[in-house]
Amino acid sequence: MKSAESLSQNIKQEFSEVPFPSHRGLHAAVAMDDWIEDESVLKEITQREDYIVEWWDVPKEHLLQCMMALSYRC
Repeated sequence: MKSAESLSQNIKQEFSEVPFPSHRGLHAAVAMDDWIEDESVLKEITQREDYIVEWWDVPKEHLLQCMMALSYRC
């Protein structure tokens, strides 16, 4: 069985080239749940409210604020 650290490194390696979805981040996914559909508004929310960094560098606090968004399809 792999250790948590080893598994974490494997996941990071496999997904390291996946770009940040600048068209729709976590806050925009939450906004979609509130029936906001305009793509330009969703992109604006993403640019204004999300941490646009490598996915493994997103602060835990930010993930906790948008926990429901993690189950949405962007």
